[in-house]
Amino acid sequence: MNIHRKATLCPWRSFAMLLSLIASTADATAIAQESVASKGTQTQKEAIPSPAQQDKSLALLRQLYAKEYSNKARGAQAHFANSLLEMAAKSENSASHHYVILNECLDVAVKEGVIPVAFDAIQQLESHFAIDLASKRLDLVSQISRNALSSMNVTLIHVRTRDWIDEWVQQDDYESCEQLLQLLGRMAQRSRNVGVRDSANARLKECKLLDRKFDDLRSANAALKKDSNDPVANQAIGEFYCITKGDFTRGLSYLAKGSPDAPAVMYAKAELSGDRSFDKQVKLADAWWDFSDDLTVRAHAGEIYQALLPESTGLKRKWIEVRLAELGAIKNSQSNSGLQSILGKVWKVTWTNGHPTWDKAIFRPDGSTECHVSGSVYANRFTSDVDRLILTAKDGGSYFNIRIAGATLQCQKIDAATGKILHEGTGLEISGN
Repeated sequence: MNIHRKATLCPWRSFAMLLSLIASTADATAIAQESVASKGTQTQKEAIPSPAQQDKSLALLRQLYAKEYSNKARGAQAHFANSLLEMAAKSENSASHHYVILNECLDVAVKEGVIPVAFDAIQQLESHFAIDLASKRLDLVSQISRNALSSMNVTLIHVRTRDWIDEWVQQDDYESCEQLLQLLGRMAQRSRNVGVRDSANARLKECKLLDRKFDDLRSANAALKKDSNDPVANQAIGEFYCITKGDFTRGLSYLAKGSPDAPAVMYAKAELSGDRSFDKQVKLADAWWDFSDDLTVRAHAGEIYQALLPESTGLKRKWIEVRLAELGAIKNSQSNSGLQSILGKVWKVTWTNGHPTWDKAIFRPDGSTECHVSGSVYANRFTSDVDRLILTAKDGGSYFNIRIAGATLQCQKIDAATGKILHEGTGLEISGN
């Protein structure tokens, strides 16, 4: 979830204009001229500026913003972090200024506990600079973990780091996964966030298991270096990626080189044969489905079934629909049942403190939402976290936290920067769609 905030510290139109307004030094003028240069198309990430370049940019930034750095009034530093993030977006033509401003934004946001700004800053660093991603990410979470965190802030951290864990699992970087999940578990324990704690511990257990299985492949990898066609080694690696991880794209080519009489090897060869005829593909999907009741394998069979659905008719179409429905039931049984009871229904949410009523709100399984408010319709997307849905508000500076309690929705609108609850609401299911 990417929560955008509108900074209001200074009413400048660009970083260059700001510099020209508050400084007349030659360095400031040079920076202003550089920052308004026309942008070219960025084809690759920037190298990290040299220490000397960073020192120069940092010295100028702190000189120009000495007042903001020293302002200890309540909320002033959090406000400054937001403004630094906006400023960074207007200084992309100077790698050194851009890099330094983002890092300063990150530091200020972490110290002030402005979690969304910190994550937005590191996302910008990742997008523009060739940094050590795992190290930078882990350092960020480690620094944040030293602060006293609310349960909601721990939830936000959990939401913002889930893609990192998925990425590291894809890359077989289980060490980074385990470090992050351990940090999450400790933060959740301290804040008494049982949902995040249990989710982090469960994912940690999964990653440790994958790590052990991946470690067991060392001999197989060594064997492939000697003989790239070694059937035992290829099958071991192929089964790990396809069956254990569900990464058939990566694993099929290994699996197809395994022992010829192994069923999974035969299915892999058939899939790579290039025969896309309808009957052969149905047979292949059936074979994978019957091979294992593991979700990783049946989900792959489901992908094949789904691709066949548009051209299927009659009894064959019915058969595919039955299999896809069964797969959906398996997935739902392994997901949070509370969240499932929110999706696909129509709700009316009444709010406190003058917040407009949601006359009709729909949260769909594909992650899309539709809210009807005073005759207007607002489309959006939500993310989910353990036992709640999280929806960014249209103002960009707050978000909605939505849970199910019995047959009732329990809703909160929360300030993204401070974690303060702005409004609370109750939702009841209504008829209609």
